[in-house]
Amino acid sequence: MRSLLFLLLLAHSHSFAQEPEYGQRNGYHWKNIGSWIVENIQRTTTLEKKSWTEAVTGELKLQFIIGMMELSTRIPTENFDRYQDEKGRWQYFETSHPYPHLFGTTPDQVLKGLDRFYGDYRNMNILILDAVHIVQMEVKGQSQEDIDWQIRYYRADTDTRRQMIRDKYSKPKK
Repeated sequence: MRSLLFLLLLAHSHSFAQEPEYGQRNGYHWKNIGSWIVENIQRTTTLEKKSWTEAVTGELKLQFIIGMMELSTRIPTENFDRYQDEKGRWQYFETSHPYPHLFGTTPDQVLKGLDRFYGDYRNMNILILDAVHIVQMEVKGQSQEDIDWQIRYYRADTDTRRQMIRDKYSKPKK
């Protein structure tokens, strides 16, 4: 059983590591981890296919999260974002580490949180790295208002995101 699991993980880690590029996966990729397993398990005669599939899917998801966390320790710690002010000039602000939300949570918390988060079909187009941010906000007990704003931000298109940033960070005129 362990050797079958190893071979399956090895075969699928290669296909999962290919397109799209790192950091560009979303909820559809997260949900499809299980379907990749199902394709192979259908070729077996195992009586407990469902429980075996769930175990392997959970393991693949956990390995993906651990890999994300490992990689994030190698990302430069300075990161900048920008928005246009009312005069059309670009304003830059430091956002610190590009993925600070990968810190302060355990892989198991992230796994359970992502499963719960992607249970809402409206979140399926949100990138996994952004969804992890929502999970961390929940784990750390941030206000529901802040969590809801962040979810709306991640669901929004580029123009709406820019407007949300302007609205949130622009100083009121005196």
